[in-house]
Amino acid sequence: IFSTSDTLAADIMIAARDLHLSIPGDLKIIGFDDAPIARYCYPQLTTIRQDISKIASQASQHLISAINDSEDDAIDSENTIIDVHLVKRSTV
Repeated sequence: IFSTSDTLAADIMIAARDLHLSIPGDLKIIGFDDAPIARYCYPQLTTIRQDISKIASQASQHLISAINDSEDDAIDSENTIIDVHLVKRSTV
């Protein structure tokens, strides 16, 4: 299961335990955002980490370009892809 957040993934882990499912034996779970809860889950949650600083920088540049009405810069900023990283822990 790929969850849209680590908090939701932690809730899924609780529900899986209530159903007597083994993680990662019966069910593999990946969260998103590498929130602190991912390290405190048992087993520790595999998750996707975003580069928040880079996202904030790109968003700020896009906003400044939009304020300055620089259409060329705004188009480039909209199409920027920022890499994410898989943080391998124990749920896969």
